[in-house]
Amino acid sequence: MNSPETLPAQRLQLADLHMANRFATLPADFYTSLASTPLPSPYLVCASASAAGLIGLDPEGFTHPDFIGVLVAIRH
Repeated sequence: MNSPETLPAQRLQLADLHMANRFATLPADFYTSLASTPLPSPYLVCASASAAGLIGLDPEGFTHPDFIGVLVAIRH
């Protein structure tokens, strides 16, 4: 369990998130490269401020207009 001493001190903003596709670094035998299919109308079902705090993400980012787009890879 995370204690207050191990929680990230700085809160990351949406623009600070780095999304990495680690599967793409594996040999081709481990994955099949496919074009993504965009979601027609993505929406936020649930967000946890306490979970965001555990990974150092500022929960205020949940209200950012690009938040959903970043999570479903519409925006970078």
